[in-house]
Amino acid sequence: AGICDPTGRVIGLMPHPEKFVDETQYPNWRRDKISKPHGAFFFEEMINFFKQS
Repeated sequence: AGICDPTGRVIGLMPHPEKFVDETQYPNWRRDKISKPHGAFFFEEMINFFKQS
């Protein structure tokens, strides 16, 4: 998703946090073993929020 001006130039893009859930998306994923992907935090907090609501 992005925002552009009337000329079509992109002035803003929305990142996709779901891509950061997969450890192979990390730059050094073979060298740095990650026990829990950083993007998982976003989804866990969202689930916790809806459980409390």
